[in-house]
Amino acid sequence: MASKKSNNRSIGTLSKVLLIMILDVIFTLTCFFLGLWFRADFVFSNIRDVHMAGFLSMMGPWCVITILVFCLFRLYSSIWAFVSTSEVFRIVGAYITLAVVGVSLFHFDGMLMPRSSMVVGFVFSFVCTVGIRFSYRLWITVQRKLIHTARSGVRNVMIIGAGDAGHTLAQEFNNSHFVMDHLA
Repeated sequence: MASKKSNNRSIGTLSKVLLIMILDVIFTLTCFFLGLWFRADFVFSNIRDVHMAGFLSMMGPWCVITILVFCLFRLYSSIWAFVSTSEVFRIVGAYITLAVVGVSLFHFDGMLMPRSSMVVGFVFSFVCTVGIRFSYRLWITVQRKLIHTARSGVRNVMIIGAGDAGHTLAQEFNNSHFVMDHLA
């Protein structure tokens, strides 16, 4: 019975990770295209053929590199449990690494895509990555608030002066999927 529950959790986690990976790819493609479109004054016909060809040729490898760097910085392992400043620091580290890789591989010389569109796409991509990571946590928080107000027997808990143990306990209460009916 325990192994079946464990398998269901791992399948659920795997499906969430795949969903986030797919969202990362979609948003990366979208953000860099928006950078190119922004550079062309939001007129599709103003995008030069050479820049569109550069976009199409570099985005496949760039998405693979992005996913690999995100895996290296463990951005797919902590989305669900605790989203905090450490997660933001890992995202910043991943984007610094991506900037170094992007400059070394694609040279940002304006031949594949205009430099300005790459910078705009990079910034949009960073914002979307942070947004994806925090939207799940926001969704869970909103759901819990709605459940809390809908149930009348729920009592609040106050933890006083417990140091690191109290902090850990408070995080456990906030991240728990169970509503405690009675506390001693």
